[in-house]
Amino acid sequence: MNRRGFIKRSGSLSLVVAGLPLAKKIQTQNTKSIYVNVIDHNKPNQYEYSIEVYHNALTNFANAADEEKNIKLYSFLYDKSGDYVYKDTFQYLLPIASITKDSKDANTYIIKTKSALREYGKLEWPKELSSTPTLKIKINESAVLLDKTGKTYTTMKLKTVDDDEECFITTACVTEKGMADKCDELTTLRSLRENYMRQTQEGKILLEEYNTLGPAVVAAISHCENRKEIYDYLYQNMITPAVAMIKNGEYQDAVDWYQGFSVELKKRYC
Repeated sequence: MNRRGFIKRSGSLSLVVAGLPLAKKIQTQNTKSIYVNVIDHNKPNQYEYSIEVYHNALTNFANAADEEKNIKLYSFLYDKSGDYVYKDTFQYLLPIASITKDSKDANTYIIKTKSALREYGKLEWPKELSSTPTLKIKINESAVLLDKTGKTYTTMKLKTVDDDEECFITTACVTEKGMADKCDELTTLRSLRENYMRQTQEGKILLEEYNTLGPAVVAAISHCENRKEIYDYLYQNMITPAVAMIKNGEYQDAVDWYQGFSVELKKRYC
């Protein structure tokens, strides 16, 4: 990148990070946990399912906040083998009707839900599922979505930091927006990480630093009542420009942009 381009890009970054929303902290420190099933992208017509749930609502429903008494269910259809861009999707809000413990396992909770409320997406609701689906969640391990007959429809595993090493902020942004794990944004940034940053010592050092910075930023934002506003801003102003730079072959520009944003996020929210 030439000097003039560097100065212009640096000036743009300063202006954009200045517009970051102010954090509106909430009292509760509870955060969502994500469970997702594993699909084979080498096969056609694959459905990826995931849920977001607050564990504290399962263990102490009476004292949970209203927001925490809901489960979000996502589905993404990949209709072509080898394709990582979904064809269709849906997001449903599942208000919790009741929670009981499994008599065979004290760490497993049986959650009955009220009528599923579509929030967006045109993907059809599976005919095998009731409009008030039941789930069995073994905290920190797995979540099972049951069909109308009470049998397993799909099993989802807890998504951990290791599932998406060093893509913490991007993952949080796209998850908040209900996007797939293999969406274009994550795939593009992972490519930058693997094919560009890991190839240099400087890049490896940045990834090590981000391994600490990323989770701290995500944890801090999760404690903000306006986290959707923050993540929407980051998606539009941090992630989208970085992805465009990568696709334009401006790899170091993308690294500098993302890194500059990350450092400012730590200052603002942590």
